[in-house]
Amino acid sequence: MDNKSLQNWALVAEIIGGIAVVLSLIFVGLQIQQSSEATALNTRALESTAYQNLIAQIEAMNTLIIQDPEFAGLYSRMLNQESPANNVELQRIVTFITLSIRHGDMAFRQYQKELIDKESLDSVLTPLIVFLQLMEPARPRWNQLKPALNSMYVSYVEEQLQLGSAVLR
Repeated sequence: MDNKSLQNWALVAEIIGGIAVVLSLIFVGLQIQQSSEATALNTRALESTAYQNLIAQIEAMNTLIIQDPEFAGLYSRMLNQESPANNVELQRIVTFITLSIRHGDMAFRQYQKELIDKESLDSVLTPLIVFLQLMEPARPRWNQLKPALNSMYVSYVEEQLQLGSAVLR
C-alpha cells in the first residue's frame, strides 16, 4: 500500500470514529433524559405517597372520634375548653394530643425533605394548632415533648401559635 492509500484509510477511520463518538453522545444524552424523567416520576410518586400517608393518619384519628361516642363527647368538651371528668379521660385526650404532635412532627420532616409543600404542611398542622390553643392539657404536653422534637418544627408551631392566637382573640 502506498502512502496515499494509507492516508485515505486513516481519513475513513477518522470519520467513522467521529460518527461513533457523536452517536455515543446522542445515546448518552437519551439515557440521561430518560433517567431524569424517571427521577421526576419517582419524586412525584414519593410526594403523593407521603401526603396520602399523612391523610390516612388524619382519617384514622378522625375515625376514632367518629366511631367512639364517648371519645367524641370528650373531644367536644375539650374543644369547648372544659376539663376532663377523670384521669382516664385526661389520659385519653393527652394520648390523642401526643399523636397529633407526633403527626405534625412527621409532616414537618416531610416538608423539610420537600415531599410535601407548605400548604399541605399547614393543612396537616391546623388541628394541632387548634388543640394547642383550645385544649387545656395540650400546652403542658407540648411543652413536655418539645425537647424531643425537631427544633425547627417546634419553632414553626410556636410561630403559628403566635399568629393564630391573635386570630382567636
